[in-house]
Amino acid sequence: MVSVRQGDIPALVAGLTFMIGGGLIIVATAINSNPTRVAGFIALTAGFAILAIDRYRRQKIPPDA
Repeated sequence: MVSVRQGDIPALVAGLTFMIGGGLIIVATAINSNPTRVAGFIALTAGFAILAIDRYRRQKIPPDA
């Protein structure tokens, strides 16, 4: 079971928001709009980065007892 501390919620929300938003932009511009599609990929990548940085930060800091 995944344990989520209260301090982790903002990073999770931000990461998932960027990933969902980027995915929606990519799907919405599937016809032909390359600059907008690039923005979608940037947002998607930013979402992955936020979640990865948060996961790394949580590994470095031991959880409160």
